[in-house]
Amino acid sequence: MNYESMFLINQDLSQEEADAINQNVLDYIKDNGGEVTSSESMGKKQLAYPIKKRESAYYYLNYFSLEVDKLDGLEKLYRYNENVVRFLTTVKS
Repeated sequence: MNYESMFLINQDLSQEEADAINQNVLDYIKDNGGEVTSSESMGKKQLAYPIKKRESAYYYLNYFSLEVDKLDGLEKLYRYNENVVRFLTTVKS
């Protein structure tokens, strides 16, 4: 299946640290038989409303294909990383 995933990373990290977290996500996808179509760093942006007392975050958008049963592992990767503020993964038609 093809997916689109956007996630926000803690503003207190450096750009390099945020990029490393995104690289971990991309590595997970590749290591589990997926294919990354594109990955975009949108930089540090202001949040629409404060999340955990933070006003901004690094935004990342990834397009990829992955088996459905491997998607839970990806979401656990997001959930258990304390620097991932929010994430949303949707099926791309």
